Amino acid sequence: MRLRTASLAAAALAAGLTLTACNDNGGTGTGSAGAGSSSAQPSEASASGGSDSQGTGSTGGDKADTGGSGTGKGDGKGTANGGSGNGGGGIAKSAACKTSALGFQVDPGGEPADANTQGHVTVTLTNKGTAPCTLNGYPGVDLASGSGDTWSLTRQTSVKAKSLTLDPGGDAYFKVTYLPYTAEGNTPDAEFKTVTLIMTPPGETSSVSLRWPHKTPVLKQDAATHPGTFVGPVLGE
Repeated sequence: MRLRTASLAAAALAAGLTLTACNDNGGTGTGSAGAGSSSAQPSEASASGGSDSQGTGSTGGDKADTGGSGTGKGDGKGTANGGSGNGGGGIAKSAACKTSALGFQVDPGGEPADANTQGHVTVTLTNKGTAPCTLNGYPGVDLASGSGDTWSLTRQTSVKAKSLTLDPGGDAYFKVTYLPYTAEGNTPDAEFKTVTLIMTPPGETSSVSLRWPHKTPVLKQDAATHPGTFVGPVLGE
């Protein structure tokens, strides 16, 4: 009976030892699960810098370093793209010269030697503004008589217009070429007694009236194909 009891006690002791070993294996399993949990951290560590994962294991640390490198490349490309975006830009063109911002001066030139010789009146335009402005093309020019008649001059298309930028105080000019009137070979109604030159700068709609500098009448050829009186383009000094 004692022998049977001793045998049972021995068997119970052996079973207890076996159960204790199983619990140790369970602890190892828990540790493995913990290690697995640590190895899952690099995705979060890479977002925050990847420094805390070093304590959980070398594998987690290696992955965190890789994640950190990837984040660094992303920032580098973003900065480069931003730099290239700031490289654009252009230089703005100056605005057209306004009539109100221009000064005008009339140079009469010399009187024609005879009725077959053309005369030239030069008009200088000065930028009176505080910023550069542009003149490009032909001015509109009308001659006005003392009786109120007007005559719009044709353009001298044989001379090409160019775009000119005038700095503040800068000058440009154009010429009015005219043919004087003579009674010989012409009818009285062809005599145009000019008193005023009405000028509109290129691209403008407002005009300015300037005194015509000569008393000699102009031969009116408003219906002629190639009149002897015309206006040239604005040119630089």
